[in-house]
Amino acid sequence: QMESELGSRSYQVVPNGIVLPSLERKIPDRLRRGRWVGYVSSFMPGKGQDEDLRAALPLLTGNPDLNLLLAGDGPTRATLIEQAASLGERVWLPGHVENPLDYLAGMQVVVLPSREETFSLVCLEAMALARPVVAYNVGGVPEVVEDGLTGTLVEAGRLGELRVALQGYLDDPQRAHLHGRNGRQRVLESFDMERVLDHTLGLY
Repeated sequence: QMESELGSRSYQVVPNGIVLPSLERKIPDRLRRGRWVGYVSSFMPGKGQDEDLRAALPLLTGNPDLNLLLAGDGPTRATLIEQAASLGERVWLPGHVENPLDYLAGMQVVVLPSREETFSLVCLEAMALARPVVAYNVGGVPEVVEDGLTGTLVEAGRLGELRVALQGYLDDPQRAHLHGRNGRQRVLESFDMERVLDHTLGLY
Protein backbone atom coordinates (compact mmCIF):
# COMPACT_ATOMS: atom_id res chain seq x y z
CA GLN A 1 0.00 0.00 0.00
CA MET A 2 2.85 2.40 0.85
CA GLU A 3 4.49 1.77 -2.55
CA SER A 4 1.15 2.47 -4.22
CA GLU A 5 0.77 5.77 -2.35
CA LEU A 6 4.31 6.83 -3.17
CA GLY A 7 3.83 5.90 -6.78
CA SER A 8 0.82 8.18 -7.08
CA ARG A 9 2.67 11.28 -5.86
CA SER A 10 4.26 13.77 -8.25
CA TYR A 11 7.93 14.57 -7.82
CA GLN A 12 10.49 17.13 -8.97
CA VAL A 13 14.15 16.65 -9.74
CA VAL A 14 16.51 19.09 -8.04
CA PRO A 15 19.82 19.18 -9.94
CA ASN A 16 23.26 19.56 -8.46
CA GLY A 17 24.36 23.15 -8.25
CA ILE A 18 27.65 25.01 -8.40
CA VAL A 19 28.80 28.49 -7.51
CA LEU A 20 29.23 30.28 -10.83
CA PRO A 21 33.02 30.73 -11.16
CA SER A 22 34.75 33.86 -12.33
CA LEU A 23 36.02 33.79 -15.91
CA GLU A 24 39.24 35.41 -14.70
CA ARG A 25 41.38 32.34 -14.01
CA LYS A 26 45.05 31.65 -13.34
CA ILE A 27 45.54 29.52 -16.42
CA PRO A 28 48.85 27.60 -16.30
CA ASP A 29 51.48 29.10 -18.60
CA ARG A 30 51.78 25.90 -20.61
CA LEU A 31 48.09 26.07 -21.57
CA ARG A 32 48.57 29.60 -22.91
CA ARG A 33 50.82 28.26 -25.69
CA GLY A 34 48.96 26.73 -28.61
CA ARG A 35 45.46 25.29 -28.49
CA TRP A 36 44.38 22.69 -25.95
CA VAL A 37 41.56 20.16 -25.67
CA GLY A 38 40.88 17.61 -22.95
CA TYR A 39 39.53 17.52 -19.43
CA VAL A 40 40.18 17.00 -15.73
CA SER A 41 38.92 13.83 -14.06
CA SER A 42 39.90 10.81 -12.01
CA PHE A 43 41.68 8.09 -13.99
CA MET A 44 39.36 5.11 -13.62
CA PRO A 45 38.08 2.44 -16.02
CA GLY A 46 35.21 3.90 -18.04
CA LYS A 47 36.28 7.53 -17.60
CA GLY A 48 37.43 7.73 -21.21
CA GLN A 49 40.97 9.10 -21.13
CA ASP A 50 42.09 6.29 -23.45
CA GLU A 51 39.34 7.16 -25.93
CA ASP A 52 40.23 10.85 -25.69
CA LEU A 53 43.80 9.96 -26.63
CA ARG A 54 42.75 7.77 -29.57
CA ALA A 55 40.30 10.39 -30.86
CA ALA A 56 42.88 13.16 -30.61
CA LEU A 57 45.78 11.37 -32.35
CA PRO A 58 44.81 12.23 -35.97
CA LEU A 59 43.85 15.75 -34.90
CA LEU A 60 47.27 16.36 -33.37
CA THR A 61 48.82 15.37 -36.69
CA GLY A 62 46.56 17.66 -38.68
CA ASN A 63 46.73 20.61 -36.26
CA PRO A 64 50.39 21.37 -35.38
CA ASP A 65 49.37 23.84 -32.65
CA LEU A 66 46.92 21.45 -30.97
CA ASN A 67 47.69 19.70 -27.68
CA LEU A 68 45.85 17.32 -25.35
CA LEU A 69 45.48 17.73 -21.59
CA LEU A 70 44.40 14.81 -19.40
CA ALA A 71 44.68 15.99 -15.80
CA GLY A 72 43.92 13.90 -12.75
CA ASP A 73 45.13 10.76 -11.07
CA GLY A 74 44.06 7.19 -10.57
CA PRO A 75 44.85 3.55 -11.41
CA THR A 76 44.72 3.89 -15.22
CA ARG A 77 47.07 6.90 -15.44
CA ALA A 78 50.28 4.87 -15.70
CA THR A 79 48.97 3.05 -18.78
CA LEU A 80 48.00 6.35 -20.42
CA ILE A 81 51.46 7.76 -19.80
CA GLU A 82 52.96 4.79 -21.67
CA GLN A 83 50.49 5.13 -24.55
CA ALA A 84 51.17 8.86 -24.92
CA ALA A 85 54.97 8.67 -24.56
CA SER A 86 55.66 8.87 -28.32
CA LEU A 87 53.77 12.16 -28.59
CA GLY A 88 56.11 14.00 -26.27
CA GLU A 89 54.90 17.37 -25.02
CA ARG A 90 51.83 17.34 -27.25
CA VAL A 91 50.06 15.36 -24.51
CA TRP A 92 50.22 16.62 -20.93
CA LEU A 93 49.29 14.38 -18.01
CA PRO A 94 50.12 16.55 -14.97
CA GLY A 95 48.47 14.25 -12.43
CA HIS A 96 46.33 15.65 -9.64
CA VAL A 97 45.80 19.41 -9.91
CA GLU A 98 44.75 21.66 -7.03
CA ASN A 99 42.68 24.08 -9.11
CA PRO A 100 40.91 22.10 -11.87
CA LEU A 101 38.89 25.12 -13.01
CA ASP A 102 42.11 26.92 -13.98
CA TYR A 103 43.00 23.99 -16.24
CA LEU A 104 39.52 23.68 -17.75
CA ALA A 105 39.60 27.41 -18.50
CA GLY A 106 42.70 26.83 -20.62
CA MET A 107 40.86 24.49 -23.00
CA GLN A 108 39.47 25.51 -26.37
CA VAL A 109 37.12 22.53 -26.12
CA VAL A 110 36.42 20.22 -23.18
CA VAL A 111 36.14 16.64 -24.41
CA LEU A 112 34.58 14.02 -22.14
CA PRO A 113 34.28 10.56 -23.75
CA SER A 114 33.35 8.95 -20.44
CA ARG A 115 31.14 5.87 -20.65
CA GLU A 116 29.96 6.18 -17.04
CA GLU A 117 28.61 9.49 -15.76
CA THR A 118 25.81 9.95 -13.24
CA PHE A 119 25.64 13.74 -13.60
CA SER A 120 29.02 15.03 -14.86
CA LEU A 121 30.27 17.88 -12.76
CA VAL A 122 33.10 18.31 -15.29
CA CYS A 123 30.64 19.22 -18.04
CA LEU A 124 28.89 21.64 -15.71
CA GLU A 125 32.16 23.31 -14.73
CA ALA A 126 33.26 23.55 -18.36
CA MET A 127 29.99 25.21 -19.32
CA ALA A 128 30.25 27.58 -16.36
CA LEU A 129 33.63 28.63 -17.74
CA ALA A 130 32.07 29.27 -21.17
CA ARG A 131 33.78 26.31 -22.83
CA PRO A 132 31.97 24.17 -25.44
CA VAL A 133 31.70 20.49 -24.53
CA VAL A 134 32.00 17.36 -26.64
CA ALA A 135 30.82 14.31 -24.68
CA TYR A 136 29.30 10.87 -24.93
CA ASN A 137 25.54 10.77 -24.62
CA VAL A 138 25.47 8.63 -21.46
CA GLY A 139 24.03 8.77 -17.95
CA GLY A 140 23.19 12.26 -16.76
CA VAL A 141 25.30 14.07 -19.37
CA PRO A 142 22.31 15.02 -21.60
CA GLU A 143 20.65 16.56 -18.53
CA VAL A 144 23.57 19.00 -18.41
CA VAL A 145 24.77 19.48 -21.99
CA GLU A 146 22.23 20.63 -24.58
CA ASP A 147 23.23 19.06 -27.87
CA GLY A 148 23.73 21.70 -30.55
CA LEU A 149 23.40 24.58 -28.08
CA THR A 150 26.03 24.23 -25.37
CA GLY A 151 28.00 21.37 -26.86
CA THR A 152 27.83 18.24 -28.99
CA LEU A 153 26.75 14.79 -27.79
CA VAL A 154 27.96 11.63 -29.49
CA GLU A 155 26.84 8.06 -28.92
CA ALA A 156 29.35 6.15 -26.81
CA GLY A 157 32.17 4.48 -28.69
CA ARG A 158 31.84 6.44 -31.93
CA LEU A 159 35.34 7.88 -31.99
CA GLY A 160 35.02 9.10 -35.57
CA GLU A 161 32.00 11.24 -34.68
CA LEU A 162 33.75 12.46 -31.54
CA ARG A 163 36.70 13.54 -33.68
CA VAL A 164 34.47 15.30 -36.21
CA ALA A 165 32.65 17.19 -33.44
CA LEU A 166 35.93 18.28 -31.90
CA GLN A 167 37.43 19.38 -35.22
CA GLY A 168 34.22 21.28 -35.95
CA TYR A 169 34.76 23.52 -32.93
CA LEU A 170 38.45 23.97 -33.75
CA ASP A 171 37.56 25.04 -37.31
CA ASP A 172 34.79 27.39 -36.21
CA PRO A 173 35.87 29.46 -33.18
CA GLN A 174 32.75 31.62 -33.53
CA ARG A 175 30.50 28.61 -33.01
CA ALA A 176 32.70 27.42 -30.15
CA HIS A 177 32.37 30.83 -28.52
CA LEU A 178 28.58 30.84 -28.99
CA HIS A 179 28.13 27.38 -27.46
CA GLY A 180 30.44 28.34 -24.61
CA ARG A 181 28.43 31.48 -23.93
CA ASN A 182 25.18 29.48 -24.10
CA GLY A 183 26.63 27.00 -21.63
CA ARG A 184 27.47 29.65 -19.05
CA GLN A 185 23.99 31.11 -19.38
CA ARG A 186 22.44 27.65 -18.91
CA VAL A 187 24.44 27.13 -15.73
CA LEU A 188 23.34 30.52 -14.44
CA GLU A 189 19.67 29.79 -15.15
CA SER A 190 19.45 26.13 -14.13
CA PHE A 191 22.44 25.09 -11.99
CA ASP A 192 23.54 28.17 -10.07
CA MET A 193 23.84 27.19 -6.40
CA GLU A 194 21.61 29.99 -5.10
CA ARG A 195 18.81 29.04 -7.49
CA VAL A 196 19.16 25.34 -6.62
CA LEU A 197 19.00 26.14 -2.88
CA ASP A 198 15.96 28.36 -3.39
CA HIS A 199 14.29 25.56 -5.35
CA THR A 200 15.06 23.05 -2.61
CA LEU A 201 13.76 25.32 0.16
CA GLY A 202 10.65 26.02 -1.90
CA LEU A 203 9.87 22.32 -2.10
CA TYR A 204 10.18 21.99 1.67
